[in-house]
Amino acid sequence: MKCVSAADRGFASVAVIIFAGLTSSYPYSAAHAAAASGSEVIKAPCSSSDSKIDPFRKCTEVIPEFNTRLDERVKEQVKGLYEGRSIDPSDSSEGCSTTTNANEQGSCTGASGTYSFVKPVCSVSANAFSDEKPEITSNHLAHSCGARIQIHVSNSASKITYDLRGANGTREIGYYGGAFVQSIACYKEQVKKEVVDSNSILKTSSDCQALAKDLAGLSKDYGTISGALTEKTVSGDFKDQKNISDIWNCKKDWDTSKKEDGTVDAGPLRQSAQHLCASRAALESMFNQLMVCEVFARASNDFLGFFGDLDHFRDKIDGTVGKKCNQQCNTECQKKCRSKCKKYAKKGRVGKAKSCAKSCAGTCGTSCGNKCYETELVPFLQDQLKRWPNSGSCPL
Repeated sequence: MKCVSAADRGFASVAVIIFAGLTSSYPYSAAHAAAASGSEVIKAPCSSSDSKIDPFRKCTEVIPEFNTRLDERVKEQVKGLYEGRSIDPSDSSEGCSTTTNANEQGSCTGASGTYSFVKPVCSVSANAFSDEKPEITSNHLAHSCGARIQIHVSNSASKITYDLRGANGTREIGYYGGAFVQSIACYKEQVKKEVVDSNSILKTSSDCQALAKDLAGLSKDYGTISGALTEKTVSGDFKDQKNISDIWNCKKDWDTSKKEDGTVDAGPLRQSAQHLCASRAALESMFNQLMVCEVFARASNDFLGFFGDLDHFRDKIDGTVGKKCNQQCNTECQKKCRSKCKKYAKKGRVGKAKSCAKSCAGTCGTSCGNKCYETELVPFLQDQLKRWPNSGSCPL
C-alpha cells in the first residue's frame, strides 16, 4: 500500500492572505534576499558628544526611547493581525478595515505594504506577542485555533490517498499567520540591537528606501543649520549670551525657563529654538517610523522567501510531515490489514479478502493518518520557526 499525503488545494480554499505591494520569489534564495535589501546605513538622530552645546539629544537618552516606542508600535500592529484587521505599519492608526472571515478582505495601502490574516492567528512558538506561550489550540486572546485538516482515505487495497481538500484547515491557516508573527518578533529585536550597538540602522530594505532617503536628507539639512548656529554660539556673535546653550533644551513654558534668581531665561523660548526643537522631534519620530518599516519589511521579505504563500506553506508541511506519515502508516497498516484479512485468503475467498483489505486500509489509513499528522505538525513547525529566534539572530 502507498499513502499519498498531497492535495491540489489544501488550505487555499478557505484562506484570505494579503501582502499588498510585496513581491516574492520561491524558493528562498540569495537573489531574493538581495532584491529585498538596500545598503544604506542610516544614523540615528542623536549625539555621542560630551559637548554641552549640541543640537541633538544624547544617544544614551534617546535610543531607549526609540526602542520603547518600537515595542509599543509593533505590539499594536501585531494586535491588529490577531484581531483580523488589515494593518499598515506606516500608519499610526490601529487599522484600516476589518476581516472577520474567509469571505471578507481588509485593505489599506502603505509605504511598507499592508498585512492581513483571517482569524485566528496562532503562533506555535512562544514570543512576546503570544504572552510567552505557544498557541497550539487557542491563542492568548482565548480565540480557538480552529480545526485542523481531517484526513479521509478513499482507496483500493493497493493505494491509500490522503485527501486534504476538506473544509477543515482553519488551524493550519492560523499557524501560517502565527509564523509571520514569529518572524516579526525576531526582526523587532534585530533592529533594536542594531540601533543600540551602532546608533544606526545598518541596512535599509528596498521597501523603506524612500523613507530612509528622506530622513537622511532632512538630518543633513538640520545638521547644517544647527551646526552654523552652534558655531556662532561657541565662537561667534552669540558667544556672550549666557542663556544661548539652553536653546537646545526644548522647554515649552515660562515656569520651566526661569533662572535661579527668578527671572525668565528667554533662550529656549526663542522662535528659532522652538523651530529647531520641533525639527529635532520630527527627525526622531521619522527614525522611529523607519525602525517600524524595517521590522515589517525584513520580516515579510524573509517570511515570504522561506514559507511562500499558503500553497507553498502547505507543500512544505506535506513534504516533511506527509512523507513521514506516509512511511509510518504504510508500515502500520500493511501489517495490521495483512493479519486481519489473511484468514479469508487462506480459505480461498479472494473476493472477501479484497473487500476486507479495502475496508481495513480505509479505516487504518484514516486513523493512522490523523494521529500521525496531529503528532507531527506542531513539532515540525516549531523546528521551522527556529529560523526566527526571539533573540533577534535572524537572517539579515
